[in-house]
Amino acid sequence: MQAVEAAKSDGLGLSSQAVIASMRRHGIRFTSANYAVWQCYLSGSNAVLKRAIDIVISNGVGIDQAALNRLYTRHFCPSHGALGLQQAAQLSLDHLAETRALLRGAPGPDNILAKIEEVAEQIREVMTCTQTLLARLAQSEERIALLESYLNDATRDASTDSLTGLLNRRAFDAALRCAAAEAMNSGAGLAFVLIDVDHFKLVNDSWGHAVGDDVLRHVAAILTRTVRGGDIVARHGGEEFGIILGNTGRRGAFSVAENLREAVGAQPFAVTTESGGETTEAILRVTISAGIACFSPGEPIGQWLGRADQALYRAKNGGRNRVVFGGTASLPRPNSVFAERSGAQGIHITLKAGASGSRPPDPTASA
Repeated sequence: MQAVEAAKSDGLGLSSQAVIASMRRHGIRFTSANYAVWQCYLSGSNAVLKRAIDIVISNGVGIDQAALNRLYTRHFCPSHGALGLQQAAQLSLDHLAETRALLRGAPGPDNILAKIEEVAEQIREVMTCTQTLLARLAQSEERIALLESYLNDATRDASTDSLTGLLNRRAFDAALRCAAAEAMNSGAGLAFVLIDVDHFKLVNDSWGHAVGDDVLRHVAAILTRTVRGGDIVARHGGEEFGIILGNTGRRGAFSVAENLREAVGAQPFAVTTESGGETTEAILRVTISAGIACFSPGEPIGQWLGRADQALYRAKNGGRNRVVFGGTASLPRPNSVFAERSGAQGIHITLKAGASGSRPPDPTASA
């Protein structure tokens, strides 16, 4: 009998019997998940769960299966909970085995061993149910991981331009709306830079679309490397790129756009083509034009982007390879930091020494 009392006070050997008995009194169906919830309730280890069940009981409402399912989903990580339950059940069996060994041959009621065997059998049922649950959970977790992978791939594909790896127009428009809303709430500066590759059509006409695609990837890589980490670069369409500059005013936006213009112009692009058995190698000096518009709180996004587009149009009409601010206000003074800056326009081609083949038309000839 001392062994039985020790097992009771231990809280491990016969606690499973107490849990099962309590479940029966409340009419709770015996499942591994219900057992885990009720054991947690009786132990008081989760105050939120205990309070929820106490309220139901105090109102005289029975604990139905739907409520138990909600409690289990909310308070238990299924795989962790099932594994913990499996380990607890095994520990309970070990304690019962020790208790049974101590009671054999000891004086006491004849039905004690039978009761212990009954509890042991119930615990074995818990372990069997839990093993099945763990197996199903493992399969479910694999499926969930696979679905998450598919979802991530689909989300990335839906928001990424396949050619440049930048955000596509749809994702960029969503980012613009979020940036504008944030600027409205915080009052921080926000600027949009619209960039166009100068004389890009002549690249396609002279060298082919494959080289044109390479030029776009080349420019995209430079833009990505040059902007700050928090700035957002996207392919806006065709040979145009868009950049969102958060927490940036006029001076900062102009500085960023100028750095981008200079970075692209300073990194020539090597191209090699073959035609009729002859190889032509050349160096293309790519330039860009940029239009800037700073966001005004409350301004429609379409109007904001339209001002940047108008500024880009003026930059291209003004000779290309330059940065221009948008807006109805007069242009900045020539000597100010916001003055338009320009360099040699267009895409200049230099044939490398020893290269053979005919020279493609000079793209700047029809600027």
